[in-house]
Amino acid sequence: MLLNFKLRTKLLAIGILLSIIPLLIVAGATVIINNKMINIIGQKVENLAKSDLNHIVGGIYSMCKAQHEVTEKDLDHSLAIARHLISSYGEIHVSNETVPWKMVNQYTKSSETKQLPKLMVGDHWLGKIESLREPVIIVDKVQELAGATCTIFQRINESGDMLRVATNVIRKDGQRAIGTFIPKSNPNGQNNPVVSRVLEGETYRGRAYVVNKWYITVYEPIYDPSNKIIGMLYAGIPQENVKSLRAAVIKTKVGERGHTFVLDRNGNYVISKDGLLDGENILDHKDADGRFPYKEIIEKAMVLSPGEIDEAIFSLRESRSTELKRAKFMYFKYWDWIIGVEAYEDDFRTAQREVASASRKNIGLIGVTIASTTIATVLVWLFVASGIVKPIETIFSFANALSNGDFSQRLKTSKKGIMVKDETERLKVALNTMSDQIKTGLDKLEYNRKSIRLKVRVQKEILDMIGDTSGKVAERAQKSMESCVYLTKNLTQQFTMLAEINEMMTRVDVRSSSNADQAGNASRIATQTKEMAQEGNRKMKTMLNAMDEISTSSQEIIKILDVLQDISDQTNLLALNATIEAARAGEAGKGFAVVAQEVKDLALRSMNAVKETSNLLKQSSQNVKNGVHIATETGSALEEIVKHVVEVTGIAKEISEGSTDQVDAINQVKNMLQQANAKIDVMRQTSEETSQHAEELSNQSNQLVTQLNLKLQENDVTTETDEMEAEEFRENNDAWSEKSDQLVG
Repeated sequence: MLLNFKLRTKLLAIGILLSIIPLLIVAGATVIINNKMINIIGQKVENLAKSDLNHIVGGIYSMCKAQHEVTEKDLDHSLAIARHLISSYGEIHVSNETVPWKMVNQYTKSSETKQLPKLMVGDHWLGKIESLREPVIIVDKVQELAGATCTIFQRINESGDMLRVATNVIRKDGQRAIGTFIPKSNPNGQNNPVVSRVLEGETYRGRAYVVNKWYITVYEPIYDPSNKIIGMLYAGIPQENVKSLRAAVIKTKVGERGHTFVLDRNGNYVISKDGLLDGENILDHKDADGRFPYKEIIEKAMVLSPGEIDEAIFSLRESRSTELKRAKFMYFKYWDWIIGVEAYEDDFRTAQREVASASRKNIGLIGVTIASTTIATVLVWLFVASGIVKPIETIFSFANALSNGDFSQRLKTSKKGIMVKDETERLKVALNTMSDQIKTGLDKLEYNRKSIRLKVRVQKEILDMIGDTSGKVAERAQKSMESCVYLTKNLTQQFTMLAEINEMMTRVDVRSSSNADQAGNASRIATQTKEMAQEGNRKMKTMLNAMDEISTSSQEIIKILDVLQDISDQTNLLALNATIEAARAGEAGKGFAVVAQEVKDLALRSMNAVKETSNLLKQSSQNVKNGVHIATETGSALEEIVKHVVEVTGIAKEISEGSTDQVDAINQVKNMLQQANAKIDVMRQTSEETSQHAEELSNQSNQLVTQLNLKLQENDVTTETDEMEAEEFRENNDAWSEKSDQLVG
């Protein structure tokens, strides 16, 4: 893919990608990590917010508990003061004297009048004092000393209804709340927890509705001397008087829009948001799904153990949207409070939104960084690419000139040259050096090419001369072979004739042996012998003529062999000169040196063959001379035989006497004929060998000519190879130039 682009484009693409891709990877990893962090932080913040709700409601619970403990101590202190004051006046008891009481139910406000015995403290009647201006013993002193309200109750009936007969609790009209009573049964039909507990002889501690508001109270039974419960002693502090606790609850911050609240079991706000809805009942408040969330909260809270936290989730319709609310609550049974906190679910994600916003800003910053880095990277790589490509373009122009054969140009380099660390400068120095070496190599190559062409031309002329000479040698060898064949044929005929003469002489020998017995036939036999001797003399002359011709041919062959000997010497000398020239030519002459060596070896073999053939022909010529001499002697002997036969015709009578001498002479002739026969056979064999040697010489000459032609072709191929190598060198140079062009292009 990148091969189709220019080097500048490749460098820019690679550099920018190598610079930007890591940034993109880091940016992508940052975005992924930020998203994960947002989710993790959101989950953690939500968990912390939920945990914070638990801490808030638990904190309020702890404050209420602490306040309760302090209040309990204050109330216990108030009761202790009251008991001390009572003991100082004497025991509480009822007298026999009765007084009328208008009794009002503090819940239903219904009233009735009834006579009740006076309740006495020692000798003092508590009276029926309503005005705050008139002091009431014990209760006013307790308030003065402890700051708590105090009331003495008198039992009305056996049911246990309790009437306030002495109190500093104030009604709405500003008078003491005497004459009001706490019924044994509440309006809902359930037993009043205060009265029930006291009638059981126990002390009641907790929140209680006193006259017209809620108090934190403590009630204990009052016994007469007979240990009968005749009333109860009360000390209490109004809940609204615990201002620090109330303020702390209202000021507690819950998220952005959440708040704390305190409800009683009836669904009335004890403490509302900013105190604006205190006393309002919210049991009938519905959420967006039609549920009654606060009623469910109260129901769940009433069954919680001390210190246990529960939660409720409900939706509220806010303007045009619906939002989820989460409430955490606890039940503080001492005061019968449902302590709770509620917050919007969306407020829990505020931190998550802030982190997401910061993450988006970071991503934007990363984007700006990547953009600025990209611009800077492009500029830097433009500068770097120009710095790299410009020298390469210069080098390309230089290489293109080299490929066109222009070696005169030079690349400008630093003065330090190859010693500098810049690869481009070092490449320029190397290219200049390469140009010089290429030019030197081409000059040497051209010189060697011309020298080789000259030597090949000279060697070709020499080889042509050798070829011509070898052709002549082959031609003369062919003629010598034909002469030897002819000589062999004549010798064969002479051998046949000598065999016939030998056979005839054998018969003469037989006849001569029986000459003594056939003396009468001597004249006839002598006549026949004369004729045969004359015929033998003629054939002997013919044989002598043939042997002369063989001798003459042998001399011609010896002359031809001498010529071949001279040719072999000249070939050997030429091969030696060719070897010397090949050694001078060096590597370029190695192929020709091999050819010269083979020519030299062939010349040596030809010379050896010529020497052997010459020796054989000389020996054959000598044998022919010997045969001629013997044949001459045989001819003379035959002439003598003819003379003797003529004489035998005249002196037939002397045949018998000279038969013994004749037999000896015939035996000698027979031996001489056998010797001539043997020598002719040797001459025939020698002629055949000469013919074979001549044929071998002809074949060797032909082989020499063939090998010389092959060597000439090899020389031509070697020359063509040298030219092809030179051409290949130029093609490689052109290819190198094209690669440089592609690199820059």
